[in-house]
Formats: sequence, structure tokens, C-alpha cells
Amino acid sequence: MQTHKSFVGVMIREDSVSVIQFGRRRRGWYVQGFAQCPLREGVVQDGTISDLPTVRATVDQACRDATPHPIKPSAPAVVALPERKTFLRVMMVPHAAESQLSTTVQFEMENHIPLPPEEVYYDFQRIPALDTKTDIAVVLLAASRQTVDTYRAACASLRIVGVEADSTADARAICDKRKTQLLIMCGITQTRLTAVVSGIPVFSVSIPVGISTMQADVVRALGVTPEEANTLFTHQGIGSYIDRDPLFMALQPSLQSLADALRKSSAFCAKLTSQEMTTAVLYGKMALWRGLRAKLVAETGMRIAVADPWKCVHRQSSEIPVLNRSTALDNMTVIGCALRSYEDLA
Repeated sequence: MQTHKSFVGVMIREDSVSVIQFGRRRRGWYVQGFAQCPLREGVVQDGTISDLPTVRATVDQACRDATPHPIKPSAPAVVALPERKTFLRVMMVPHAAESQLSTTVQFEMENHIPLPPEEVYYDFQRIPALDTKTDIAVVLLAASRQTVDTYRAACASLRIVGVEADSTADARAICDKRKTQLLIMCGITQTRLTAVVSGIPVFSVSIPVGISTMQADVVRALGVTPEEANTLFTHQGIGSYIDRDPLFMALQPSLQSLADALRKSSAFCAKLTSQEMTTAVLYGKMALWRGLRAKLVAETGMRIAVADPWKCVHRQSSEIPVLNRSTALDNMTVIGCALRSYEDLA
């Protein structure tokens, strides 16, 4: 069995396509090729690919544009599915059914997934940390066949060896498998909150707070253009939490919604896992905004850290990565896809 880590990670979002591939040297791993190519508005909407030829062409272009080395056609690839196109459920199965776990999960799936079994692809995984005296814990992940097949078709020039939820890829790239953590991914139109136990996502929810909503808040309250709002974010982050300046006050409703969702998700996950959820990891486009982490810490009392993009990439410490920190934090999903090993697929 091959064990080298040479998969291509592919991430398709509303605004862009990202690809990355790692190589291995004796001293560790390195970024063999990375590219992020823009998509025009409307090509992908709410996770649905509406213009397949354009997305396919953009994936091919990203592979050709990858630096420092292009990604070869037919390279093995793992593709990320957006969380809102997947179903993530925790199932409790009696210990007596463990010997026939696959059959039991398939039978019980109809009670957890709002689609007929014949219309979905699914996989499941044991989580011993959540077992009880009478039941064993299983995480079920499913997606419609149509969605999966469309994403595979968008990457037709590559050899698809895996399709997984973006939360699964994120957990692989970020999480310490010894800890129970909440992942906070701040994107363009939404923020995704994912609870991870022993490196496995067990709960994920998205809220409609992201850069676009923050931008709209500032444009409306301060009378600036969207471009000027982005400049404010770059230089001032969320504004002054202490002085409560105009920028901070303009963002206060969205920030409060984000903090409220974080508290509720933490409480729900604590009930789901019977483990207190006190630590979180922040990543995505807004992760480095000045004051955001401190604001969330103050509102929730949680220990929140900005993700280390290269935490799970075994590279020589002196090597300068191709991606800067901001770009890497925005591409944790595609990094996680590329880190999936051949053993994972066995």
C-alpha cells in the first residue's frame, strides 16, 4: 500500500476554486503546488454548481496555474463538499448491534436523513469517546448522490479518490485529536461552527454572518462604499471594543449574533457530548481581523485561538511556506483535503 501524502485537495466555493498538493522530502513536507482562481458571481450558488462547464474549466486552470509546480492531470484528488450540502448526525446504537453495525446504520439512516437511502452516498465512523453503558456512538455523514456526482464531474481532469464534508477536512488540518473543540470558520456570507470530538466532527451549523453582512452593516451605518469598508476591516478590524467607536458600533449587531450563536452551539455540544466545550479555534477570511478574537472571548468566556495553518503539516520549521498566513487561514479546508492519507481510504 502506498503511504506518501500526495493527494490534491480541491475546494469549490461561491467565489473561487482552490487546489493544493503537498510533496515530501526527507526533512518533511512542502507545498508542491497551490492556486486559487476566482469564479464569477452565480456560477456556484449556496453550494450548488449551476454552471458545470465553467467550474470544470476553472479547476483545470487552477491546476495549471499552481505554484511553484503545476498539478498534473489525473493526479489523485480529494474534493470538499460544502457543509450545507451534507447531513451530519450522531446515532446511538445498542452494543448488541455492534457485530452488524453497517446493517444497523443503513436501516436506521432513514430516521436521520431527509432523503431516501437510494439517493444518498453515506459513510459512518465510531466515536468511542461518546459511548455509553448501553450504546455505542456513531457519526453518520451523508450527501445526495446528485451533489456528489456534480462535484466529481467538476474535477473530471483529476482522479477522484475521495469526497468529504469541509468540516471533516477542517478538523484534519486544525484539530488536536486529544481535545474536544469548537471550530469557527468565518467566510464571505456565513460563519460555520463545528464541534469536534477526538478529531471527528459531530455537529455543524452555519449562521448568516460573514464578511458580506459585516460590509453591509458598515456601508449602511457609516455611508462608505464597500471598498472603503474593506479598507477599514484591513486596517482597523472590528474597531475599538473599549472606545466603542463608530466602526465597532456599526458591527455590533452582527458581532452579537455571532457571539450568541457561539454560546448556544457550545451549550448544545456540551449536552450532545457530555463534555464541556471551553476551547475554540478561529479561521477563515476574518480570523486575523484586529479585535475579533478578543471580542468573542469577552462575550463567551471561551479560550479561543487563531488556527495554526501548518499545525498538521510536518514541514521543516525553517522552510517558508508558499502561502502567507492569511491565505492559508482562508484555505484550511483544501489543506485538510490534501492531508488525507491513503490509509484513510482503505
